[in-house]
Amino acid sequence: SFPTRRSSDLEASHVKQDITVKPKRGESGTMIADVKKVEGTISNLWQISTDRGNAWDSLDPSSKSRIEITGLMPGSTLIVKHLPVLRKGKGTWLISAAVVVV
Repeated sequence: SFPTRRSSDLEASHVKQDITVKPKRGESGTMIADVKKVEGTISNLWQISTDRGNAWDSLDPSSKSRIEITGLMPGSTLIVKHLPVLRKGKGTWLISAAVVVV
């Protein structure tokens, strides 16, 4: 017999989702990045760029689909990348729009 996959397993690794990046209320220089959780995700890899994508800094892996990014310079530009690590491999890197840090 051939191994079978549930359709949700196949769809989870191909779901397109947006990253939302918003300022944390009341904290200058702190932004919140959030993605829709993908079924089967065991970890989330995050990278940020403050130079319009020329260089990327990796953040600590997280079990959460929402992170707080602190210590940013107000007025700078922030781009966030997210990669879900799934039980059956890695998903696809998603890149946020460039946002201005407040």
